[in-house]
Amino acid sequence: MLRLTSYRTRKVLVTITGADHTVEPKALAELSERFPLVEWAFLYSSTRAGSPRYPWWNWIEKAARAIPWSASLALHTCGQQTRNIGAGDVTVLEHLRVLRPEWRVQLNGADVEAAMPQRLWEKYEDSGLSFIVQARTVDQVQDAARFTRYEKGVLYDPSGGTGQRPEEWPKPPLASQPIGYAGGIGEDNVRAVLDDVSTKAGCFWIDMESSVRTNDRFDLEKVERVLAIVHEWRANYEKTMIEAWRARRNQQKG
Repeated sequence: MLRLTSYRTRKVLVTITGADHTVEPKALAELSERFPLVEWAFLYSSTRAGSPRYPWWNWIEKAARAIPWSASLALHTCGQQTRNIGAGDVTVLEHLRVLRPEWRVQLNGADVEAAMPQRLWEKYEDSGLSFIVQARTVDQVQDAARFTRYEKGVLYDPSGGTGQRPEEWPKPPLASQPIGYAGGIGEDNVRAVLDDVSTKAGCFWIDMESSVRTNDRFDLEKVERVLAIVHEWRANYEKTMIEAWRARRNQQKG
């Protein structure tokens, strides 16, 4: 049975990862206006900046100022940058707070069993930053249950950004646990994936990276097409849930 809670609990339904300095931020801003359920996630690495998928920091600043504050933004830290944060260097997090009031920060490479994400959540609990840990295995998704009280999220991504789809999408440890799904999701299967994960999680989002690129370049046409599909799915999903709620209410009255 489909649940109504996912889009009511979160405004983000789909995260598009990998926009970089080859993309005009104005284009992302325009898509945000048309598709409010999108979140733009920027990959940040101090060693890979300037290469495909990894924008320069000044481009991230430019994009953050260009995209409406009503839209959701995320920073996905990678490699050494994640380790720096774990060691206590939160300079990049403080920079984010200056740019705009709310961000989701995904700590790629952070051990789900480590205390680092928990420490960060406690430190920034009353700020506009929220944190996501990346889980590569179903067991790691289950381990994330102990973070549930922070009402933050875990991203299940066994492919690590390579676009390989897993055999099955796991349920979150608890119904209230926000969970994201990534790996092999694109315009050819996004409807089926949403149908599947919406039966397993009450609060979820999907993340796409490789499937919205052409020759390793961020492809705005692919992004627009997939966002249109997700937008249509959400409208049908909402309609189905409202009809089901009305049917249950009428049964109770009868």
